[in-house]
Amino acid sequence: MKSKLSYSLLLLLIVLCGCKQHEEDFISKYCPGSCTVIKGQLTTDDGTTPLPGVQLLAQWRLDGTLGFGGTVRKKAVATTDANGNYELRLLLRDDELNNDLGRRGYLIVDATINTSQFLTCYGDTYLQHYFNLSRDTTITLDYTLPQKAFIEVEANNLQAIGSNDIFLSQAFFKSGEKGDDSCSQGISWSNQSNTQTSTIPVAANQTVVLRTTRRDNQVESVSEQTFRLLPGQRTSVQIAF
Repeated sequence: MKSKLSYSLLLLLIVLCGCKQHEEDFISKYCPGSCTVIKGQLTTDDGTTPLPGVQLLAQWRLDGTLGFGGTVRKKAVATTDANGNYELRLLLRDDELNNDLGRRGYLIVDATINTSQFLTCYGDTYLQHYFNLSRDTTITLDYTLPQKAFIEVEANNLQAIGSNDIFLSQAFFKSGEKGDDSCSQGISWSNQSNTQTSTIPVAANQTVVLRTTRRDNQVESVSEQTFRLLPGQRTSVQIAF
């Protein structure tokens, strides 16, 4: 009985220590003369189409030790206008400038988007994070969030792939900060792969390059195909090792 009780208390302590502390600090936007400002434009497609009505959230985070605990503090919220422009204003508190225990806090900018409709490189909704920010600073964050399309790749002759061979397809397109970042999504196969067809999410309304790499007995070859798909469109491609 004693051991069961001790185990239960230990489990409860671990759970309690693992909880993040969530706070709201939206009032910090009133910071005349000492604001930290993050502003810019949100676009879609190839970076030429403004993205209006998207809510952006700035949060300050301090991660706990070994992933347990920590603080998530909401600092500012803004919605993009008809031209996709936005501005986040916030006051960095003293504890956000000088972190205790040597841990580094950081500011993260999140976008409230439908991830089934829009594509991000990291499969999440956050756009950017910043370390070591200071007060009275302005940062420009222009960001492109392409709409989703899909390439369905059917890979054949998988049984011929050797243990040291390489067979993969990667799709490259523009996304991210300033629209200049090259984002990639891909899939690889081996002779143990259970499926021959895989779906790669890609950017719509811009040029997408599908690059297939084969390395057979140390001999490598690369082939490329280009696509321009509409939002939600699916296209099929067959490749063979």
